[in-house]
Amino acid sequence: MSGQASGPEQAFAALAARPWKRTAWPGIRLSFLTDAAGAPRAVLIAMDPGCAYPRHRHLGDEEVLVLAGAYEDAWGVHTAGEFLVNAA
Repeated sequence: MSGQASGPEQAFAALAARPWKRTAWPGIRLSFLTDAAGAPRAVLIAMDPGCAYPRHRHLGDEEVLVLAGAYEDAWGVHTAGEFLVNAA
């Protein structure tokens, strides 16, 4: 055992330590997850309360995992721990 904390507190600390990029939309930040070669594989999106992500499209399915707070879309409100797939 390393003596380091584990669990949700550690996960949120790790998220806070990631590099986040501001966007053109106030209150919205992005952090890209890459593979071993550095190619983007997924993006984490942080939104301040009350923010809305701009309308956009995907070439494939969109997978959403709500880590904290809540996320609202056309299908309802999704809270922390919920995972959903929006078909392309």
